[in-house]
Amino acid sequence: MLTALWKSHRLLCALLSLLPLAVGAQRSAESNVDVLLDRVAADINDLKYGEAIRRGQSLAISATAMSTAHRVRWRLLMAAAFFPEDPDLQNGDSAMRHLEAAVQLQPDARYDPAMRWRGLDSLLDRSRARTLGVALRPVKPQQADGGDAPARVTVIATHATRFRLNLVDRATDKTVHADTATGDSAVFTIPAHDGRRVILAPGTYVLEMTAVDAGVAARTVRHEVTVRGELPTLEAEPDLDQSSLLPEFTPVPRRRAILTGLAFSGATLAVASMGRSDGALADRFDTDARAYAVSAAMLVGVTAVLWKQKGAPLPKNAVANATLRTRHQQALDAVIARNRAQLRRYRVEVSINAQPEAGR
Repeated sequence: MLTALWKSHRLLCALLSLLPLAVGAQRSAESNVDVLLDRVAADINDLKYGEAIRRGQSLAISATAMSTAHRVRWRLLMAAAFFPEDPDLQNGDSAMRHLEAAVQLQPDARYDPAMRWRGLDSLLDRSRARTLGVALRPVKPQQADGGDAPARVTVIATHATRFRLNLVDRATDKTVHADTATGDSAVFTIPAHDGRRVILAPGTYVLEMTAVDAGVAARTVRHEVTVRGELPTLEAEPDLDQSSLLPEFTPVPRRRAILTGLAFSGATLAVASMGRSDGALADRFDTDARAYAVSAAMLVGVTAVLWKQKGAPLPKNAVANATLRTRHQQALDAVIARNRAQLRRYRVEVSINAQPEAGR
């Protein structure tokens, strides 16, 4: 037993020792990307556009593994290399493809002042106008409780659109919060509770943000959301037992109401069709079709009137039901008050992963 525990301890220590190496490797990879992108930028500034394109294209395979910020910068640099100020060296189609991809990732993407020129800015604005892009503003972990201090999510788009937010619980696959807004940007709020129920329980969620452009184009980004906190213990709100309520009126014979309506309707048809004693008259003229309409109207009218009739009131039962409802409401109010006291102390830390989920 001791041997097994010792081996488990050694394995855990070995895994923990690898964490700094993994973090260091990630930072090293990001640093390498920065170095390569700096070289592409230097090539563009030195007017070596062909070299900038070749160097930039070598990053295409690893682009999906880059951070969003790196991918945006890479796309902007590639577009600048494909669209320099010299008209003879410009490839507008290739530049436009990179710019459209850039504004999909970052709708408000802009060039550094050192690399900007009127033609490139105009191409970027055209890409933004014809491309639907949506992105969340990076947010730090934030504390959230009720409606006075909710978690806030800022979203931007390339142009005015309709935003739809869904927060889905990974454990249950149920949407725990949803909202909509319009414009080219919006700030959504997500409270930890609504005063009666917990909205953000500790756990992992998927934040789905969809932008719909005039009902035609749509784009969705998904980010992982982690909620940390201690879930309060809330009492279940009592339900009113409907079976315990007494009837407040004597029963009405519904069947008799229908039979009465049928009797009146049948009598009308009988008078219209058989009430003509002159046989020659009956042979020469058909039964007036209005008789059928009148018969149907009588059937519906009489049945409806009789069906809506209530029986005789039962005052004692009504008083007993009112007392039962009052007691239930008092018990419900007491539970709600105790739960609100618990929820006032409920706070969570909400962390939104700045990187959209891969493959979305």
